[in-house]
Formats: sequence, structure tokens, C-alpha cells
Amino acid sequence: DCFFVAVVIRNLPELYEKPVAISHSDNPKGTAEISSANYPARNY
Repeated sequence: DCFFVAVVIRNLPELYEKPVAISHSDNPKGTAEISSANYPARNY
């Protein structure tokens, strides 16, 4: 699902064809799973 990425790209159109992924974490030193990615990012 790329809903959250679509919202970001709507507000930042310069990211349209670039790989974009959204993640979240409560711990700034921790890692988080990717919750949303656009199709260019799925190649990575």
C-alpha cells in the first residue's frame, strides 16, 4: 500500500519519480518497519 507515500508526494511533487518509503518508530535510536513505499522504492 502506498497511501502515505501518495500523501507525501502530493505535498512534495519533486519526489514524484524518486523512491520514497515511510516508516515510524517511537525510539529515535531504534529501527522501524516500512509501512508504505511507492513503486520505485520497491525495487530496493
